[in-house]
Parts: sequence; C-alpha cells; structure tokens
Amino acid sequence: HWYLGSRKFIILMWLLKKLEHMTGSLLTYHARPLYAKGLGYSADPLIKSPSCAIVIQGAILHTEQFTLETVRMYKKMYPFAHIIVSTWEHEDCAQMETEEGVHIIYNRKPEYNGPYNLNLQITSALAGVTKAKELGAEFTLKTRTDHRMYNRNAFETMTNMLNYFKPSERSNQKKRILLGTGGNVFRPYLIPDMFVFGDTDDMLELWSAPLVPPDAPHPGGYKTFIVELYLGIRYFTKKGWGLDWTTQQMWDIQRECLVTLNWSDLDIYIYKYFRYREFGELRNYQEYVPGAERVGFEAWFNIFSNKENKLIPENSEK
Repeated sequence: HWYLGSRKFIILMWLLKKLEHMTGSLLTYHARPLYAKGLGYSADPLIKSPSCAIVIQGAILHTEQFTLETVRMYKKMYPFAHIIVSTWEHEDCAQMETEEGVHIIYNRKPEYNGPYNLNLQITSALAGVTKAKELGAEFTLKTRTDHRMYNRNAFETMTNMLNYFKPSERSNQKKRILLGTGGNVFRPYLIPDMFVFGDTDDMLELWSAPLVPPDAPHPGGYKTFIVELYLGIRYFTKKGWGLDWTTQQMWDIQRECLVTLNWSDLDIYIYKYFRYREFGELRNYQEYVPGAERVGFEAWFNIFSNKENKLIPENSEK
C-alpha cells in the first residue's frame, strides 16, 4: 500500500523530488487499484438506483487482465448496472464468462475495419447498446475495453446531469448526450467516441451510423479522417441540424444537445496512449494554442450559460 510513511511512499517521494529538480516541474502521483480485490468501495445506496447498462466494447485487453478486472470492479461499484462486453468472435473470454450477470457478445468483424478502426467500433458499440435496450436499461454508457472508471457515484451524477439539464425541443433527443471530455471548443461537430453516456434510444441513434467504405471522402475535407467528426456529422444531421460549419452553431448544439464532464470528475483511466500522464493532452502549462482547447465541464458551462460573451480566435474553425 502507498500509505504515508511506507517504504514505497518514501522512495517515490525521493524520486519525484529529484525529477522536479531535473525538469523544473511540480509533480504529483495518483495510485489506483489495478485489481478489483484492491477496490474498497461501491456506489452510495439510493432510494431508486438508476436503470443503466455499461457497454464495454473492443478487443479484450489481457495485459494485467485489465478488461476482466474492470468488469469485476464495475460489478462491485455498480451492482445495479447491466454489464455488457461487446467483443469479437476470436476473443478468449473464458474467465469472464464465469462472472455472474455479465453479458458477452461475440461479434463478427466487418470486412473493412474502417479508418482508425471506426467500423469495428460502430459494429461492437451498436451490438452492445442494442443488448442494453433488450435488457430494459433506460441509460447506457459506451466505453472501451482499455478504459476504466473509478468514480463510484458516476451513474448517480451522470443521470442527475441528464435529468437536470433538459435538451431543447429542437434537439429531437430524449436526453442530452453526456461526453467524458468533449470535442474542440471552436471546431464544429466533434463527438469524442471513447466515453459516451445517454438515454439508450439516443445512444442507438448515435451508434447506428453507417459503416465507412474504403473510398469514403474525409468528413469536412480534412487531410485525415476524423472519427469524431464523422460521428458528429451523421448524428446531428439525423437530428435535423442543417450544418453550416460555424462555431456559433456548434455552441448552440452544445447548449441544447450535449453536456460534458471532465475525465477527472469521472476518474477515468486509459491503459494506452500517454497512460502515465494523468491528464494527457488536456493540460498544457507551457503553451496555449488558440483554438485547440478541449471541451471540459468548465468550457461547456461557459458556453451553456453565456456564449454571447465568448470570442472565436481567428482560423480556429479550420
């Protein structure tokens, strides 16, 4: 254990102090349990627990039994939630199949994976959300096999957010879509795909986007295929928004259709990319790039409450 005064803690503090001196930075650490046996809490008891499903989609991460241990943690933290693992036919889920109450879907892969595996994600996510609908879940969280959420009261918070911040009538949604850190503040129509929560019917519409053919043009005319932009364009067009590619319209969509929480609010951990950086690219104290700001709760709330007071940096919409 990393308790104050332990040998591990003393060694770590010594190393951090040396690194602070070498890098000219102030460093902190955050230790999370790797295995479910190290998790000592569950969600607060409620008079009425939310009707929720967790869809964990993608290839199983066997390193440190990460996906299996995530399932076990979710069973411990969220005993009221349906847990659905939507993966592929070739995957070995023998241990997971012994976990009571866990639904495993073995999908056949599409012929073309799609840019950045988008077709794989659409296929497995849609199968998982469809199962959530069959199980009667009012709300569904779509996450990934290499992600983990440690906030024990996350579902209470997320459902309260959706029930408190009503979508507009012209949104054509039952509830807002909640994102665990949203797209770019100034660039239109991005729906980050890694952590998405909403009414199950709205989630079905979001993940019913058509699979992308090999010769598909890049959405928005960008040099690279932006997965988040493809999902956003498809969804908002389906909902009746005549897209004009302006930041002002995206801010209207933020105000009327979406709500965003920070990864730190949800205590999300990702076992890839820059996994040793607590906030990844979300915090940069050395440089501010106009137009590159991501939508967290603070940015979303400022747009929601007073977008008329915000300025749009030059060239930020490109």
